[in-house]
Amino acid sequence: KSILTLTKNLKTDVYLFIPSEHQQFKNSKWFKNAKKRRNNMSLNGVDVSHVQRGIDMENLPADFAIMKATQGTWCLISCCDDQYQAAKRSGKKLGVYHYAEGTSVQAEADYFLSNIAGYIGEAMIILDWESYNNESFNNPQWAIDWCNYVHNKIGIKPVLYMSGSVASDYNWSGAVAGDYGLWEAFYTGDDYCGYQPGCRTFGGEFTSPMMLQYSSRGRLSGYGGDLDMDVFYGDRDTWDAYCGASSGNTITPVEPAKTPAEQCPQVDGGNALVKNGQLHSANFTGNTITADGVPGPETKEQKVRVLQRALNADYAAGLDEDGKFGNLTKTALRGHYVMEGETQFMVTAVEILFLMNGVDPKGVECPGSFGTGCGDATLTWESAHGLYQDRIAGFDVFSTLV
Repeated sequence: KSILTLTKNLKTDVYLFIPSEHQQFKNSKWFKNAKKRRNNMSLNGVDVSHVQRGIDMENLPADFAIMKATQGTWCLISCCDDQYQAAKRSGKKLGVYHYAEGTSVQAEADYFLSNIAGYIGEAMIILDWESYNNESFNNPQWAIDWCNYVHNKIGIKPVLYMSGSVASDYNWSGAVAGDYGLWEAFYTGDDYCGYQPGCRTFGGEFTSPMMLQYSSRGRLSGYGGDLDMDVFYGDRDTWDAYCGASSGNTITPVEPAKTPAEQCPQVDGGNALVKNGQLHSANFTGNTITADGVPGPETKEQKVRVLQRALNADYAAGLDEDGKFGNLTKTALRGHYVMEGETQFMVTAVEILFLMNGVDPKGVECPGSFGTGCGDATLTWESAHGLYQDRIAGFDVFSTLV
C-alpha cells in the first residue's frame, strides 16, 4: 500500500509537524546543521489525550510531553491539566494541542487560547490537522489562517501537526512563508517499540520537520498501554524558544485551564450538575439553550439532540437533529450500547445526559472515554429506574435519560 493509503487509514491518530527553518532561529546554532542536530541533539517524548487518562505522567520516562487540550469549540479534555501539571512537576518540556474541526478559525482559536491561557509562554502551541471530523481538511489555508490568528494574538508562532503524506500532497507554501514549524507523523513500522529517535521522515513541502511522531504503539515503563512516540530535533533551549521563551513576549500569568466541572458555578434556584450538562449540550450540538440548571421543556428537547448528534457522529445515522425522540431516532439507537473501556461520541452523549438529569459521571470528554465514573453513574441510573443493572448504557438507559 502507498503511504497515503496507510495514513488515511490511521484516521484516529494525530499527526504533528514542524518546518526546518523557523525564522526567529534560522541564524542560530540550532539550525546550522539539521542532520547533525538529529544525530546529536534531540529529545524523546510522547503525546497523550483522554485515551491515556490516569497515566502517571510525573514518573513516565520522557524528556517532553504534549497534551490534547481542546477540540472544535465544544470539547475541553478534562484530564489535560492533570497530565500537564504532573509533567511539569517532573521537569518535562511541555506542549498542548488543539484538534481542528475546520469550523470558524477565530472561534476555534479563541476557544483553545481561553482554555490554555495559563500554559502560554511555557508550552509549545500546536494545531492538530487531520481528516477525521474536520470539515475543512481539504483547505490547508484554514490551518494557516488559524496559525496566523494565534500568532497575531499571543505573539508566539504555533506548530502544525500532520502526516507526512498530507505535508506532501497539499499546498503548504503559506505555512512555510509564515515560518510555522512542522510536527510530522510518519510511521515506518507497526511493531511495539520504545524510543527510536533515528527514524526517517517523509519529506514534502516541509523538507525537514522539527519533530517526528514515528509510532502509535510505543511502550514505556510505568504505563501498560499504547503511546504515541515522538522525537524533537533540538535541545531544551530550542524547545523553550518554540514556546516563546526567547521571543520577548510579556505573558501575564493567569490560572491554568480548568476542567468543565470547575467552570460550572453554583446555581441559584437550579441544579449545578444540570447547568453543567446544559452548557456541555450546547457545545456538543451547536444549539444554544438557557443554562439555568432547570430541566424544563427546552432541556428535554436538547437531550434528544445530544443523542442524535452522537448517533450521527459514531454511526452516520443521518438523523435530523430536531430534538424529537421519534421512530427514526429509536430505530437508529436500537442495537447500540456503550460500556466501560470504550471510547466514542455515544459515551460523550451519555455523560452529558447524566449531567442534564442531575447525575455526576465524573467528567465529560470528546470523544468520551467510558470509565469507572460513568459506569457508577449508569448503575445508579439503572437502579433508580428499575432497569437491569449491568453498567452498560444501551437502549433502555438512553431512552429513560431523554
